[in-house]
Amino acid sequence: MEEITTKIADLEEQIEKLPVGYISKKMINGKERYYQQWTENGKVKSKYIRNEDFEDLRKLPSGIMKQPESTLIQQSAQISSIRSSVIRMEIISEICMTCMKKKN
Repeated sequence: MEEITTKIADLEEQIEKLPVGYISKKMINGKERYYQQWTENGKVKSKYIRNEDFEDLRKLPSGIMKQPESTLIQQSAQISSIRSSVIRMEIISEICMTCMKKKN
């Protein structure tokens, strides 16, 4: 059970390090330009990505950027549910171990 809790904490830490949003490509004056886009307070925000920086982002696995805030809220609820399940499993395990000790 501790292993699962550790994995969840590791995943949460990795998620926090990821850039927010998604990458969009626009053609401006015949040249490809890339922008990081995300939603903030219901509005789409954009930040230009220099070509050098974009090459670094291309090395990341596809779909690795953070999802919109609503998706993160759903995932956070799922993580909370998993944590609760893990805690319940730990309690049940402790009860079973106690019962087994009493039988012996």
